[in-house]
Amino acid sequence: MLFGGIAIFGATAPGGKAIRIDSVDARYQLQEFSFEVNQESGRAGIRLVYANPHTLTGQTEDPGPAPKIVTLPGLTYDAAARAVMYFDGKTHTVCAKEAGRRILFWRTPEMMATGVCTVSSYPADHARDNGWGTDRSRTLDLYFEVTR
Repeated sequence: MLFGGIAIFGATAPGGKAIRIDSVDARYQLQEFSFEVNQESGRAGIRLVYANPHTLTGQTEDPGPAPKIVTLPGLTYDAAARAVMYFDGKTHTVCAKEAGRRILFWRTPEMMATGVCTVSSYPADHARDNGWGTDRSRTLDLYFEVTR
């Protein structure tokens, strides 16, 4: 649940095998990410937590988008291994391992990132022809990548 990774911020879009998993307005930044497991369904996802850096300076009260969990093909929970795995069609990679935690009489799983699977954020400029002119926007695009 917690114990995710630290976001990596880049100036240019990532290379080859990175998968875009989300896009938000460029005024926000990725604060953290973590690997999550839905105990009922057995599915795995990546929890993204955003922040608005201007909130800290008092320039705005907009805290940013609510945290969200994104899923992607190949990201699964292996109950036998107690790990979040990513399969790219060739290789299985352990992204996070279960680090159990006890609360009174029950146990809740927490996922500890291995550091091999990362989420990076990159600013991106977009242009769209609206039939008359060009609409331009700037976003923060987030990418999942396995770094071996």
